[in-house]
Amino acid sequence: KQEMRVQVQAIYPHPGFTPNGITKQDNIALIETKQAFTFGDYVQPICLPEDDGDLLDDNKKGWVTGWGYQKKGGSVNHELQQALITFDDNEVCEKTWSRNMYDSEICAGDGSKTICNNDEGDPLMVQAPSGKWFMHGNAAMSDPDCKLPGIFSKISFFCKWISAMTDEDI
Repeated sequence: KQEMRVQVQAIYPHPGFTPNGITKQDNIALIETKQAFTFGDYVQPICLPEDDGDLLDDNKKGWVTGWGYQKKGGSVNHELQQALITFDDNEVCEKTWSRNMYDSEICAGDGSKTICNNDEGDPLMVQAPSGKWFMHGNAAMSDPDCKLPGIFSKISFFCKWISAMTDEDI
């Protein structure tokens, strides 16, 4: 079995997120499910980075996966899509998006490989030299025309909040 469907018990958005805000800053939430996930070949947990410095020293690219659109006006995919995208300096997103980037954000992607409509919430993952996979980002904001780099919430910035919400050490 390659997929698992679970019911949502509750959604906990970050208290700093404004759903109708222009910047989508703090666009991250935790989802509590009614039942536990069963891990296997196709369903696995991912590590959360307390500090992403070492990850980025070894990685200039990351994998993004999702079911969102691949082009403006397209349809949602029925198979999980994946793309290897390049990390950009935040100045690239500041210039292309004409807005300030925050310390809690990551800029990644280009005109040919980027996040698109309906990709918000999708993971941006990198592999550490140890072989472990880490969730480096969470898709937060995409271009409606699917041509600009994507803006991701930087997971390491939110680890204290995640730890407090889950009562788990990270």
